Amino acid sequence: MREDDDERDADEYAEDSRDEAGLAPSFPAGLKVACYLWIGFGILILVGGRIGLVQNGGQIGAGGQAANQAPAGGVCGMVLVGLFGAAFIAAGSQTLKGTAKDTMGNGIGSLVFALLEIGLGVLALNFGVNFFAIIYLACGAGLMGAGIIALMNRTDYLEWRAYKKKTSSTGYFKK
Repeated sequence: MREDDDERDADEYAEDSRDEAGLAPSFPAGLKVACYLWIGFGILILVGGRIGLVQNGGQIGAGGQAANQAPAGGVCGMVLVGLFGAAFIAAGSQTLKGTAKDTMGNGIGSLVFALLEIGLGVLALNFGVNFFAIIYLACGAGLMGAGIIALMNRTDYLEWRAYKKKTSSTGYFKK
């Protein structure tokens, strides 16, 4: 029993000295940028959905029908927009907290949505709607950057997360 305590104390001392020496893995700085981009994009989606609802009258009529819209375009459209916004916010905040198991899914998803946004931007340019084209292309570029950053920092994130899980006794990283 005494030897186990000594070994545990030695392990804790070694981990503490690794932290002090700066050898412990840290959260990848570039990944923070990707997380903030995902959270910002999610907020923009929610705000844009709310603006769309207000522009379309903002009133839900009888039978769940939005003013001047078919039922599917009104309520269901706003729910779908809200889910997409919430998903991006959740992906960014989970990764920042370290509760995301990996960054690969978020990175690939970000790249897919980036291609969609860039496609919408090119389509808007073809129809001469330059304001929306700029917004779509900017969002696509941001999501593309976030996806690339997430995939490039995957190994560092997994190492940091494993180290935190091993050394933490509180919060999300309980043993």
